[in-house]
Amino acid sequence: MKHLFTLSALAVTIALFTSCGGFTKTESGIEYKFHVENEDSAKPAEGDMLLLKMKITTESADSVLFDSEDVLKREGIPYFEPLVKPTFKGDYSEALALMHSGDSLTVKIVADTFFKHVFKMDTLPDFVESGSNVIVDLKLIKFMPMEAFKKYINAEMQKKEKPYMEKEQQDIAAYMAANKLTATPTESGLIYIETAKGKGDLIQPGQMASVNYKGMFLDGQVFDTSEGREAIEVPVGMQMVIPGWDEALQLMQVGTKATIVVPYKLAYGSRGSSPVIPPYATLVFSMEIVKVEAMKQNPQMQQGGR
Repeated sequence: MKHLFTLSALAVTIALFTSCGGFTKTESGIEYKFHVENEDSAKPAEGDMLLLKMKITTESADSVLFDSEDVLKREGIPYFEPLVKPTFKGDYSEALALMHSGDSLTVKIVADTFFKHVFKMDTLPDFVESGSNVIVDLKLIKFMPMEAFKKYINAEMQKKEKPYMEKEQQDIAAYMAANKLTATPTESGLIYIETAKGKGDLIQPGQMASVNYKGMFLDGQVFDTSEGREAIEVPVGMQMVIPGWDEALQLMQVGTKATIVVPYKLAYGSRGSSPVIPPYATLVFSMEIVKVEAMKQNPQMQQGGR
């Protein structure tokens, strides 16, 4: 009986996994080969965040489709990916689930499958041959539960952004002093300076505000303005403008005029908005509320520097 079980288990193993040129092929169609396998190390569980080195290339043209090192250079933080159940037959997530901390392996996935399910492309790019493979090189550096990941990434972001935040505070203080302005920042860091009192109720989320405005950098350079155009209509509290605008508008009434100094975290953040707004840009807006009315159906994002 014991021998029968052993032979049956072997038959199943052979059916599910076959070796091809050093690669093991699974029933789903992916092929993988370990370069380093630390069987004594821990393995991640579904939902864990994996710190990976990943490079994805095409076999037929040797083109780089993705490189986690580019993410590190661009974002300043390492590349993480969650361990999830495979979402299609041939998903490299299947290989990720096999890895231990410190492992590295290469996965081959049929290009037609990869481009269809990962890039949502029904037709392959001209440089990729149908039936060829996409090569995914993976190294699992470490992994952590989601809550630990959130703490880690927050700490990494704070470390990365600390110099920018310190410089921004100095620049804002210099701007306020040079323009003889005084104001206490709100809890979020927004500086709101009312220059003309409006009338009526404060603007509420869900209302549409018509706004005349001028957007400037701290050096006074104007990057956008409604001057010479009609006032723009802004859906308030709908996250359709930068956070600094959404907050400021709810402090205003019809007829209110104000100047706001918007830290980069309440504007376009560490990425900016190319080509007009550079990364980590502090913005200044002069604003005037012309009209407030009920929300129109299907509001669309306004063009300009908001």
